[in-house]
Amino acid sequence: FVDVGGVQPGQHVLITAATGGAGLGAIEIARILGANTIATTRSAAKKQALLDAGAHHVVVTGKEDLASKVKEITGGKSADVIFDPIAGDSLPALADAVAWGGQIILYGALGGINTPYPLFAGFARNFTLRTYMVYNFCGLPSIGLPRNEAAFARAVKFINENLTTGKLKPVIARVFPLGQIQEAHRYLESNQQFGKVVVAA
Repeated sequence: FVDVGGVQPGQHVLITAATGGAGLGAIEIARILGANTIATTRSAAKKQALLDAGAHHVVVTGKEDLASKVKEITGGKSADVIFDPIAGDSLPALADAVAWGGQIILYGALGGINTPYPLFAGFARNFTLRTYMVYNFCGLPSIGLPRNEAAFARAVKFINENLTTGKLKPVIARVFPLGQIQEAHRYLESNQQFGKVVVAA
């Protein structure tokens, strides 16, 4: 949101699959930057929890049309930035929900690596499609990715300052002992969690 997305105060940020740890963190960071947050979930039962976690608006996908609801929320403009871990067949729906000149940032491939590019929407909306991987900033020596020292330092400073002030509050859904790793995976697959699942050694 800072180095890649350049999120500005007053922008509308759409955060898909928002009930996971990354989604909840994204809601907090977008709010710190002064953005209006729109979170999505497949479960109507999690809507209030997302609002309580700081989302300004929540769209329950499957029950509400994403693009129509986002246009309604934004007064017809659509989302300036979309932060998505799914990709796959959901990308065309995101392209219908992004504002002209906006950005779609993919940080995962839960929907599969075969992701059709919505060419007509790309021409019509002139959006930017980007990918994000944390290792591009903190480095991954095993595959030859160096650390971006300046960006890494800015991120650490931002995170530490906002943890200290309480603006960032990591949400833990459940903690499992290492001996229950299979149960932890079953819990993740059940889609019941709200926040991160931690396995303690």
